[in-house]
Amino acid sequence: MSKHWLFKWVKRYQSGKRNWFKEKSKTPHIIYQKTSSEIGKKVITIRKFFEESKVSKIGVINIQYQMQILHEKEIPQIWTINRILKRNHLVSHREKRYQSKGKPYPSFPDRPFKINTLRQFDIIGPRYLKGDGCFLPIISWILVAIG
Repeated sequence: MSKHWLFKWVKRYQSGKRNWFKEKSKTPHIIYQKTSSEIGKKVITIRKFFEESKVSKIGVINIQYQMQILHEKEIPQIWTINRILKRNHLVSHREKRYQSKGKPYPSFPDRPFKINTLRQFDIIGPRYLKGDGCFLPIISWILVAIG
């Protein structure tokens, strides 16, 4: 071992403290880049407002976007907002994984059996527009024609 290591332990022994031999924490006493409590309160307020609303999403990106709409001077990054929400126990827990019920999922035949048989139908949504409400857009659909 080095001289530095030896003198560190000798100094601790000579201090006369009861637990001189226990290791001390090396974490910093002051965190210089900690998020201010004002920003934390704003994030929590926006999150609770979203939870009370029926149609709004409560995700981190939506909180950040709402802060941009409100023209906040300092808008935290996504991971910072997520840490604030976790610290205040506002992160919803993930739902349980899907458990199959043992019933086979209905599948389409390999080849369409009629003309203009629908082969693909994708719905993405719901989507919300300001002042218009909720709607479900149909993004893509394919009709197969056999000639």
